[in-house]
Amino acid sequence: MDSLSAVALTAPTQAPNAPSSFNLEGSRIDFYPTHEHAGYRMRPGRALPFGATLVPSGINFSVFSSHATSCTLVLFDKGELEPKVEIPFPEEFRVGNVYAMIVFDLDPETLEYGYRMDGPFAAAEGHRFNTEKVLLDPY
Repeated sequence: MDSLSAVALTAPTQAPNAPSSFNLEGSRIDFYPTHEHAGYRMRPGRALPFGATLVPSGINFSVFSSHATSCTLVLFDKGELEPKVEIPFPEEFRVGNVYAMIVFDLDPETLEYGYRMDGPFAAAEGHRFNTEKVLLDPY
């Protein structure tokens, strides 16, 4: 008769291909980056609450627009007029009329942000989308 032996299973504390500073131990999987743009790590965010909300290791950005066709997050160093980076929301980060994205490793003390929204320009219907304009967060 064969003898059975117990096998100890342990979960990894470091995600594969993640920077050494990113440790999974004690972290929730929904705070793990899934995408990258211009050196910024991100993942789909949470729709609520709207606005910018601190989350573990990052900031959740969420904005609603019933007529926008795309949205870009525009990040500035505090007090600067030129953006440091513009991060388009991937289509899969949009759920219904809400664009939501977590961007990791941002310092909220040195950051300002806005959005560029694309969509129809039909003044008679109240639509004045213009991607040349950076919009303040309405929340």
